[in-house]
Amino acid sequence: APEPPAAPPPPAAPEAPPAVAMVEPDPAPVTPRRVESPPARDAAMLVRRGGELLAAGDIVSARHFFERAAEAGDAAAAVGLGKSYDPVFLQRVRTRGVVGDPDKAAEWYRRAAASGSAEAAALLARLLVKYPR
Repeated sequence: APEPPAAPPPPAAPEAPPAVAMVEPDPAPVTPRRVESPPARDAAMLVRRGGELLAAGDIVSARHFFERAAEAGDAAAAVGLGKSYDPVFLQRVRTRGVVGDPDKAAEWYRRAAASGSAEAAALLARLLVKYPR
């Protein structure tokens, strides 16, 4: 029996043109987006909610509200943040599971005191008696 004719070889691939590097223009510089601070009315609401959470013992959540208002320069928010890190305050309100940080507390109390908060100055003095820096 004769063998069937062999299939013709596949056609050779055409030669690819030489690679040419594409040079793209530099993209326009990206201007960093400024995070807007909350308006004073919103800052007051954030501080109020942070205070409620602090009183309820939800320190971590309270910090989020205080931080947002403190970005707007709210002295009461800075006091709240100071309290949320103040080991003396946390012990006094019998908070469990949250570790205080006297350095952070002092930093926030100083910011609030610099904005004119007498409460922050008093809390800072009390903190420094127990944790001198």
